[in-house]
Amino acid sequence: MKGGSGKDLKDELLESAPESARWNPVPGSTGQKAPSTPSDDEDEDGRSTKERLVTEGFAQSDRGRTRNAS
Repeated sequence: MKGGSGKDLKDELLESAPESARWNPVPGSTGQKAPSTPSDDEDEDGRSTKERLVTEGFAQSDRGRTRNAS
């Protein structure tokens, strides 16, 4: 340790590196995006139950306003 900082040289180098270079199990690899798995409350479009209910509420409201305007 130098100067009582409590960090060794390896930690200091790691912290000075950009975030993207801190963990690279295969240097030079670009990696790949992990497939997303929908949760139990999502439909095939990825919308949650709450999002579907809000969308349906807006649609019903629009239909009601259209009827009232007639």
